[in-house]
Amino acid sequence: MVLVGQFFLQPLIAQKTLAREELWRSKLNAYVEAIEIVNQKFLSATWSGPDFSGKSYTTGEPPTSEKVNNAYAKLALLSDDPSVPHAYLACIEAYPSERPVGLNHRTKFITLCRKDLGTTDLNLDPKDIFIYFGPSK
Repeated sequence: MVLVGQFFLQPLIAQKTLAREELWRSKLNAYVEAIEIVNQKFLSATWSGPDFSGKSYTTGEPPTSEKVNNAYAKLALLSDDPSVPHAYLACIEAYPSERPVGLNHRTKFITLCRKDLGTTDLNLDPKDIFIYFGPSK
């Protein structure tokens, strides 16, 4: 009986484990790509307020429609939680009812991605949630 398990069950278990790992890696890659697009969108927006010394600040170009749509398709295909692609589109300003888009949208999206990847500690420290505007090239 043990030999049957070694020759038939172990390879099946190993195959399923590998498939789960590949799916997780695919999800991670899709989430990182989508977060990069959200960051690009946020950096290309005009930001102003007291933290900007009374000036408005913009850096970079918005993501192309092709990049936005390709990332959405990957999220829709790979996410177990349908709120992940929804939160992504909210960050891209696809839903007029969810405007204006703020850092809270980005934080929610990143948190949902972390949850779907199986992260146990989902809380991001609010003081660490910001967009960095470095020197322009």
